[in-house]
Amino acid sequence: MKKNIFIIICVIFLVVIELSGAALFSIHPDIVLMAIMAATLVLRFQIVLPWVVVTGIIFDLFSYQAVGISVILFVLFSYGTSFFSRRFLVGGRGISFFTTIFLVLGATLLFNVCLSFIETWSLRVVALRSGIVSLTVMSIICNLLVFLLFFWIVKRIRNIFYPGEYKLDVS
Repeated sequence: MKKNIFIIICVIFLVVIELSGAALFSIHPDIVLMAIMAATLVLRFQIVLPWVVVTGIIFDLFSYQAVGISVILFVLFSYGTSFFSRRFLVGGRGISFFTTIFLVLGATLLFNVCLSFIETWSLRVVALRSGIVSLTVMSIICNLLVFLLFFWIVKRIRNIFYPGEYKLDVS
């Protein structure tokens, strides 16, 4: 029960920070998406899925969108992160790092394109909105920094919430 309350408070806190327009180097990172991706990489998709749905509903309610848009996008990106991490992150540390960078890069670009398309139902505005290359590169760098921060945080608190699941059982 305490774990659920703590996670809901963290979700509300992250949603409020993102929707309030928090900026890192005058760029608005996708805080909630990066937190979901980090949690999916550290934990399993089955553990994160209910919280992704709750996060999407809270995000939609706080941003006055139609309920379900963010839920679908967050679940798809969480599943995609889980799918690609299981396939490509089994190599060495260097390969894992570059794969993680490409996951964040792809998620940032695709998430912004999906949101632009859903808001306007036209791909013409998508091209105009993401036309500035320097802002896109800066948003990818900011999202990567936010992702690494959340990855570190989730990895540290994983042992508090799920202490027995990630221990190696040698018997």
